[in-house]
Amino acid sequence: MTYVINAHLRRHDTYRSWFELRDTDHIVRHSIADPADIEFVPTTHGEMTSADLRQHIVATPDSLHWDCFSFGVIQRADSFTFYASIDHLHADGQFVGVGLMEFQSMYTALIMGEPPIGLSEAGSYVDFCVRQHEYTSALTVDSPEVRAWIDFAEINNGTFPEFPLPLGDPSVRCGGDLLSMMLMDEQQTQRFESACMAANARFIGGMLACIAIAIHELTGADTYFGITPKDIRTPADLMTQGWFTGQIPVTVPVAGLSFNEIARIAQTSFDTGADLAKVPFERVVELSPSLRRPQPLFPW
Repeated sequence: MTYVINAHLRRHDTYRSWFELRDTDHIVRHSIADPADIEFVPTTHGEMTSADLRQHIVATPDSLHWDCFSFGVIQRADSFTFYASIDHLHADGQFVGVGLMEFQSMYTALIMGEPPIGLSEAGSYVDFCVRQHEYTSALTVDSPEVRAWIDFAEINNGTFPEFPLPLGDPSVRCGGDLLSMMLMDEQQTQRFESACMAANARFIGGMLACIAIAIHELTGADTYFGITPKDIRTPADLMTQGWFTGQIPVTVPVAGLSFNEIARIAQTSFDTGADLAKVPFERVVELSPSLRRPQPLFPW
């Protein structure tokens, strides 16, 4: 497993650079020229309770440190669990499908006594960042993508829409928790998707319609304003690890409309806003200083 982890770290160039924030005016950029200089070694921690293990994993440094990622093996008598704790600076949702497959396929080959498998070209996250910087640097306040973001933000008090229900005092720091719940089984999901298609929408349009209807019923709001993520990889980036997640603003009117009508409108809003995912809202704020960056999702 040590070989697999080091092969992964050396394969993806996102792990070869980091930032050091000395003060608001001085950001030091570090890079590692030779991937072979990255070498993780295993450390034995002995027996740990669930609480100890949890604390160990969440102690992984944050994105202001190079080592904002850690890997481990939880060994049991007859099985083990491999985990990867990686800051979003280096990974998005694609890692679940591609990155973990990379670990599994390489590990399986090695324990079967086979040589390391040949993986598809990893691409370059650095190249993506350069392309994104060139693209966003060419934008102006009059660029259509920027104007669309500005129009959306101005309707929402100059920033992203806030959660529509009261969440207590936002200035009070608090912890969070994860809640998993199955809303639909496989058959229900298929029926829902069929209903979306019958409305000339796709699953995402129907899902946004349901959110809009729920918020309308809970708050009385006639229009739903939301933000939804979108992967912005090109075909050349499919195997590349990094943060390729953009955001799309969606506007969905609800009052007096049927589900089919709402789903179609939501789908159109999603599709027409797809190119906006390539424009970070932070860049829009730079071009239009009257806007405000959104509050952190996890302020604690």
